Amino acid sequence: MSLLEDLIASVHSSNDRVKRIVYGPRWILVEGTRCGLARNFGNPETPRIDQTLAGKPMADLLKMALSDESCEAAVGLASLNSLLIAKAEFESFRISYLPRASGKRVMIVGQVSFMDNLRETAAEVRSVSPEEIRNSQDLEAARRDMVLISANHVPLDEIENLLELTGSAYTIIFGAPTPLSPLVFNYGCDQLVGAMVTNPEQAINQVLKADEDFELSAAFRPVVMARHQQSR
Repeated sequence: MSLLEDLIASVHSSNDRVKRIVYGPRWILVEGTRCGLARNFGNPETPRIDQTLAGKPMADLLKMALSDESCEAAVGLASLNSLLIAKAEFESFRISYLPRASGKRVMIVGQVSFMDNLRETAAEVRSVSPEEIRNSQDLEAARRDMVLISANHVPLDEIENLLELTGSAYTIIFGAPTPLSPLVFNYGCDQLVGAMVTNPEQAINQVLKADEDFELSAAFRPVVMARHQQSR
């Protein structure tokens, strides 16, 4: 079973219902009890709010996450994230990748807004695109102490592949569409840093306008889940 299939199985019995589906140029938001986000890695969509599926069981949308069509898959993933957030238990907010990176060799997959701060803290920082590390030996050769994977820029199936390559490196998945479930720790991740929508109307407006500064927005609250250290 893949990571995605594992996550879907964990919430498929939910009774939550769809309220709205919001299509932005690059992001999809599905609102139920909670809002879930996913990036559309395909062609940009026409911004719109769709309520034609209002009242439909959210679980019925989960199979869309397995679609080969980018927008359809994003709707399924956003639905999945909505259900994961609704059942998740979070720690007190404490993002640890900056203090933990002190004196360490760090690899970042994707893009980050805190690169300057990380360079001041870490002994060495290497930033790569997902395309650069599809060679299975690349991460092993780098011998990093820490790997940060941006869920904003790396699709979930590629994240699963990357987790197989990180070895003993402390591995963090971060970004608004991070799947917030302890099941991800079974695949080699140590910490999840995501975002919970606290103001749906403001978040919907950001998605429609392609404003991707979710971490800086008052519409989102950063949330953290971490693996127990003795299990790593």
